[in-house]
Order: sequence, then structure tokens, then C-alpha cells
Amino acid sequence: MAQRRNQRALAVIRALRSRQRRLNQQIEILCQDMVAAHGQFAQKIARLTFAAGFYETLLSCGTLETLLDKAAQSIRSRIPDAGVAVFLLEKQGFDIHIAAAPQGTFAVGRDELQQWFTVETATAVALAGRICSANRLLSLGMQAPPGVLKQLSPAAVPLGVLGCAVGFVLVWRTADNPIRPEQLEALAAAAAGLRAAVLAHRSAADLKPKCLPC
Repeated sequence: MAQRRNQRALAVIRALRSRQRRLNQQIEILCQDMVAAHGQFAQKIARLTFAAGFYETLLSCGTLETLLDKAAQSIRSRIPDAGVAVFLLEKQGFDIHIAAAPQGTFAVGRDELQQWFTVETATAVALAGRICSANRLLSLGMQAPPGVLKQLSPAAVPLGVLGCAVGFVLVWRTADNPIRPEQLEALAAAAAGLRAAVLAHRSAADLKPKCLPC
């Protein structure tokens, strides 16, 4: 009789331990989900904060050159050590505004960028509708030398919506310090404001007809 009671007690203890393990696992999963949700919320707040500050910076710019310089400074505040070039589509091709690179940044010149991008490629990137990684840029026709791509981690953010665009922002860092996805997402969140600001500083005659506002 005593042996049976002991066996029943042991069975109850095993069941309680098993239930406790399952409960601990559920609590761990719940905590992980809460941490992930908090991280995602924090990233969204960071994107909104950057976009709001970015727009405010652009409002005080009186010329297109000042606008692009200020935009590059804001981008570098979100993506430290990044090289920044803004491509603007024009009827006769495209123009490139390269922001002065801080010391230690991998420098890429205007002549090099003009060799990397044809008019067709620049237009394709501007109308891509999403962030373009290095592989995406290559698939669209970017002709950067393989040796350079081993040293660089480039990406592009189109300045366009609904098939209409005025250009794109090309950003890059060294290959051992690639730009993080959340940094590119913050830049993409601010792209519409930069596009609108560029259009406010350029006449319709300067732009490609298919890149006029929809």
C-alpha cells in the first residue's frame, strides 16, 4: 500500500515538473516576443524621429545646393562614416551631387560614378520603388569594378513614388562596416520629403518629362 502511494506521489511530482517546464518555456517565448516587439517599436520611433528632423532641416534651405548639402549631413547623422551622392535625373541625362566626405570615408569621385551609371541605369534605380542593395544595383546595370565592390558596401534609396522619380540617393561604407538595414529604412522613410524638396527647387524644364510629379 505504501509503495503504491509513493508511486502515485512520484507520478504527481513528475507531472508537476513537466507542467512547470512547459510553463517556463511559454514564459521564455513570451519574453522573447516582448523584447522583439519592443525592438521593432523602437526602430519605428527612430525612423520617425529621423524623418521629422530631416524634413525640418530641409525647410530652411534656400538653394538646391544647400538643400543637398544639408540632406547629406542629416544622412550622415543617421549613417556615420557614409559616403553620400545624390543623383538627379535631367532631360539630358543626370547630375550628381557628391557631399564632401569626412576623413576616413572611402572616397568615390564624380568621374567614377559617371562610369558606374549610365542614364538608363540611373533611371532604373530612380524608378525601382524600393531600397537597392549592391546586388540589386548590379542587376540594374551598375558597372562598378569588382575590385572596388570588394572594398565598398553600396546601397541606393530611390526618390520616387508611384512610378515617378527625380533621382536617388547612393550611400556607401567600407565592406567591413556595411550599412545596417534599419539605417537604410530610416533613409527610405525620409526619401519622400527630399523628393518634394528637390521638386520645389527645380523647374519642370530641368526634369525628365516622365519624372514630373504624378
